[in-house]
Amino acid sequence: MRFKFISKPNETNICRPWLQIHPPFGMLVPGQSIEIAFIINIDRATAPELNSGQDKLEDILVLHLENGKDYFILINGNYMKSSFGCSLNQLVRYPHSIRDSPALPETEKFVKLKIPKELWRIVDYLYKNALDEEDLFLESGDQEEIDAIREALDTGSEFGKIENIHSMAETLVT
Repeated sequence: MRFKFISKPNETNICRPWLQIHPPFGMLVPGQSIEIAFIINIDRATAPELNSGQDKLEDILVLHLENGKDYFILINGNYMKSSFGCSLNQLVRYPHSIRDSPALPETEKFVKLKIPKELWRIVDYLYKNALDEEDLFLESGDQEEIDAIREALDTGSEFGKIENIHSMAETLVT
């Protein structure tokens, strides 16, 4: 039996841009099984709409069986806002951490920050701890530390102990 994911009526893609399906089509013989992976990938193109609330991690997929019926598969998830994937203009509208406060409206009567606090926190940390560091932006950081730094920026919490200063520099570049 052949199967494939098909687009919904009036749509051209089989799924939202943040979702990948592997494999999107195939063939099964009786008694055989297949594993289908649904991968959610938030990147620079998809993060801004998710951060602003214009998009949600929701989709309905249509699995079509040749000479059979269609099955509808609901995909949904909870997206945790992140400062990564936001423009600098968006970040200056958050007076507190991106996860703890809504963005200020873009009207003149609200005071925006001059620079994003996330950017200021990283530069301040590097200024205080890395002025004498050799090859600061040439070496990679530790991925676990980078993830912890990103989480601290998104929640407004303290950085904690950073063993590899290159982790902070790589976070800045990211």
